[in-house]
Amino acid sequence: MKKGNPDTHNLYYLARFRSTLHNALITHPRTLAVRVDLRLPEGYYVDDNKAIESFTPAIKSRLVALFKRKKKNNPGKQIHDSGLHYIWVRENNQCGEKIHYHALLMFNKYSFWTL
Repeated sequence: MKKGNPDTHNLYYLARFRSTLHNALITHPRTLAVRVDLRLPEGYYVDDNKAIESFTPAIKSRLVALFKRKKKNNPGKQIHDSGLHYIWVRENNQCGEKIHYHALLMFNKYSFWTL
């Protein structure tokens, strides 16, 4: 495996990555991290970050709805909420024509221990 060096990595992005990871672990000491690849449909092209910028609020609103439903359906039981911490990067394929995203989604492991 090729080892990176500071000349090939954006130090600002590395600091933000570390900060986000640290904040996730402070918020939820037992953090579940899930890496996903997000690809656009064939023939669909965007030249900006609108696709990922609409993805993250959608996930957050689904989490809110999920925990509301769990609390309603399980009165008196402890329900562990989970916020969403995430890191993402946009990438082109080698030809530079197919944009896709890599994302690391971090949740409270107590909320999703069965995943």
